[in-house]
Amino acid sequence: MTQSSLLLLEHDTTLSRRVGYFCKSPVIKMPTTGPRVWVRSILQSGRLVPKTAQGLKAQVVVLAPAGVMNWHSTGSREELLIILEGQAQLEIQISPHAIRRVHFRLGRCVFLPSQTTHRIVNRSKAKVRYLYVTGPIA
Repeated sequence: MTQSSLLLLEHDTTLSRRVGYFCKSPVIKMPTTGPRVWVRSILQSGRLVPKTAQGLKAQVVVLAPAGVMNWHSTGSREELLIILEGQAQLEIQISPHAIRRVHFRLGRCVFLPSQTTHRIVNRSKAKVRYLYVTGPIA
């Protein structure tokens, strides 16, 4: 693929029909003189930003019932969490012996500043699907 190609990774057939093409294959190459564009659906789990992105990271995560993400830190990045399906509990470590629990559900989002140690816990009997977006501090 040349640098002047437009790369579309499209899995949402409704969007495909709306923009005027139908995609059975996950990759469509379209010649263009503009920048490379990466399009993904939030209806599936996985990476939403290409590995070559220089600052922004985003991914859809699916947690099964009773699923728990490992503890991790935002490090030198800020993070935005958005619930797409279900409900979950965000646990934030505020000291070595204290945890703050924040319940969030569809339609809610949570901003986490840098250096925040946290994890997502699904205490429900249904799966939870959420989007996280992180970016470096300017």
